[in-house]
Amino acid sequence: LRVPEMLMRKGKFLDKVFLSGIDVTMRKILQRAALTDDEMKEVADIIGFDKPMDAILSRPEILRWKRQAEEHKWEIWPCVQGHSRKLLPTLLGYLRSEGMMSGEKIAIVDSGWVGSTQKSLLNILKYDKPDIDLEGYYFGLYELPKKVEKNKYHTFYFAPWRDVKRKVNFSNCLFEAVSSEDKGMTLKYEKNMVLFDETCYEPVLAEGGSLNKDFLKDAETVLDIYANAYKKNQKYDSKRRISPSILKRLMAKPDEWEASTYGNLLFCDDVLENGAQAIAAKLSYEDICNLRLFRKTKIWLDSRMGKPAPTIHESGWIYGSIVNCGENVTFSLWEAKLYNWLMYVRKSLIRRS
Repeated sequence: LRVPEMLMRKGKFLDKVFLSGIDVTMRKILQRAALTDDEMKEVADIIGFDKPMDAILSRPEILRWKRQAEEHKWEIWPCVQGHSRKLLPTLLGYLRSEGMMSGEKIAIVDSGWVGSTQKSLLNILKYDKPDIDLEGYYFGLYELPKKVEKNKYHTFYFAPWRDVKRKVNFSNCLFEAVSSEDKGMTLKYEKNMVLFDETCYEPVLAEGGSLNKDFLKDAETVLDIYANAYKKNQKYDSKRRISPSILKRLMAKPDEWEASTYGNLLFCDDVLENGAQAIAAKLSYEDICNLRLFRKTKIWLDSRMGKPAPTIHESGWIYGSIVNCGENVTFSLWEAKLYNWLMYVRKSLIRRS
């Protein structure tokens, strides 16, 4: 979705490329635009990138290189445009074949987090059918994209402007790892055979399936058994009230077995699943200290001012990483929750204003 969408928003295409995340490198950034190795080298030369392509970049560094790229974006655009233009027709063909342009009311259901898929999909649909609309239903949303209709984004567990406690005791990375489909990521769409005078379009999936496909196949069977047993023995009238007690115990207070077992599942927060790592990244105690509020703020300020600063190693499931590290666990969990409380309170206040 993201690469074809760049044609619709070519003046803002760098917003889809220079995104923050876990252990972001310049190679990861440029791969988001589907560039080849030669094109990545060309773009790196254009913006004057002087580090190894696989060096981990801090958030201030990502923003700095984005500003540098903005100054040269029309030199970079031809490299990106070719890939966008090639992928758009088959994407539109697939969406038409699935009935997305039929004129009926349509909605998507997704795990959620920032709602960007809904906005990207709507941008692409409007390219072909300007009066189309789209609703989205999510497990949870931390924030919304800019300039969207808030009433088109519906949430079950937490919303951008409330439910801070639930966000603090939740790990979206762990949630995705245990509830994803066992198939590989959709990379693009392609024309297939003509059937009854209709052209068929099929998704092209990444080879090898999901990062955790064996686990997911086993988990699906177990979760079906659990859900059916729970339904028989409990009043099934408030799933939203029941969920926190289940999720908090695993996600925010894991025991050693849970942290080790679930923490070793693979996860990648990038657009492409390159450089996947264990959800509970194996962090040293020093790495964990660097993620605490005051230490992380100092490192961030030093980096912005160009001072030498240690590399911050993030974890998709920080509570699991702390338990697996095994050093000063109780205090480190408290510090991690304090950081998350302050972050989500601040974001909720911004969303309300």
